[in-house]
Amino acid sequence: MEFIKLKTLTFSFVLLTSICFAQVDGGQSRGVSFVGTISKPYDLSAIACISSNNCLVGSDEGSSVYVVKRSGQNYEVIQKITLTFTTEEIDIEAIAAWGDSYYIIGSHGMSRKKCKAQLSRFGFLKLEVDLKTGLAKYPINSKSNFPSGGLTKNTLANLISNDPELGPYFAKCLAEGGINIEGLTIKDGVFYVGLRAPNRFDSSPIIEIAVRELFGNSSSLSALFDRKKEELDYRVHWVDLGKSNLGIREISTINNGFALLVGASRDQTTPYQLHFWDGQSEQSQLWVADFDKAQNINQDKSMSSFFSTSSGKAEGMLVLQESEQSLDILLLFDGVYKGEPQVFRIEKNKKSSEQHGHQAFSWIAHMYIYLRGFLASL
Repeated sequence: MEFIKLKTLTFSFVLLTSICFAQVDGGQSRGVSFVGTISKPYDLSAIACISSNNCLVGSDEGSSVYVVKRSGQNYEVIQKITLTFTTEEIDIEAIAAWGDSYYIIGSHGMSRKKCKAQLSRFGFLKLEVDLKTGLAKYPINSKSNFPSGGLTKNTLANLISNDPELGPYFAKCLAEGGINIEGLTIKDGVFYVGLRAPNRFDSSPIIEIAVRELFGNSSSLSALFDRKKEELDYRVHWVDLGKSNLGIREISTINNGFALLVGASRDQTTPYQLHFWDGQSEQSQLWVADFDKAQNINQDKSMSSFFSTSSGKAEGMLVLQESEQSLDILLLFDGVYKGEPQVFRIEKNKKSSEQHGHQAFSWIAHMYIYLRGFLASL
């Protein structure tokens, strides 16, 4: 499939190794844990690392991110960075690292409770940092925690709203399957943006667009509405997840493709899953269904036993270590104290007993999607 060219208004993971997180009663952790003040400790939703010692975590409430640095057995909060002058939440859903910068994306969706459009939710930001220290590249205001430079603002709002397939879901209530971004990663200088919703014919969209397309010519601190119209080369992959009630909660780069953290597309009750996607096909491979056979490295129990006792929602994912046989991942949970991070080992290339069994219908569904998009472009 060729990249789509669309005129639109555009506004101004590095592997983390040798860490083990485990949660115990009372909000305390054994092994490595977050240490320090986080303003919204029950709302952590995103994590990425720019080196083995320097990482960034974010919350889907508020407007700040936190630089955390490895210190012995802990990851210590060493800097708070505020990303906007307003008091509105940015709704940070995912963070990715590339070069000397972090990229931070909002949900680009309506507010969940009142279905209102808030401009702050539609941001796609670039934050430049010092690779040695992990701190913001430019000085931080001591009162506002706002950086004096190195912050570029953009958005995917117009790209999504003008896309023939995604456009109908833009500015639509989340309860009705409206646009809801929750995943972001970078591979070979290209963004892969995973959407929790919409889900059509058991498939969820992943937007593929080069970093340079969005941030190549941007100037620091440019406003969302100051950018000129440009043609963006991008591609939308509709990836089959096997069920109509599933969506992408996070996406991480791994060898030969991507790991997809999959969960409910709206507010349904459904187990979390892990899928493999090769980056090109319209099919994903189900590695873990309900996480029932994946090993919790620190607690010597399965993922399912942890999930059954936790009220958190898995949203952040970090690949810690990968071999030919297995994948070690860290999951960060929204809704519990400081993300209640957990580390699990996944057996690769092992198909679940619940592997997709509806190939014929899937083929027809994807042909319908393709033909509808083609006719809309005429």
